[in-house]
Amino acid sequence: MAVYDRQNLDHMRREARERSYVMHSRSQSSPNNTYTDEGAPGKDDEKKKDRTVLDEFLGGKLDKDKLLIAALLFLLLREGGDKKLILALGYILL
Repeated sequence: MAVYDRQNLDHMRREARERSYVMHSRSQSSPNNTYTDEGAPGKDDEKKKDRTVLDEFLGGKLDKDKLLIAALLFLLLREGGDKKLILALGYILL
């Protein structure tokens, strides 16, 4: 393990501070920082295309509980789990 004296630590702190200032100034001057997507043509069409099968199956409402049940259902299906448990989880999702 490397041993650092006070002078090396101060030097590393200064360099880190300078790097953080540079990164901060770059992020403020980035053109992506001010871009807004409001009113873009075809925005609704893109959203409809991005809907997944899971979204359509769940009626477009994905909360934490439904997502957890869907993940468990996926794992059970993939691993060949108990059919009754899979059907019960599917019923809960409806």
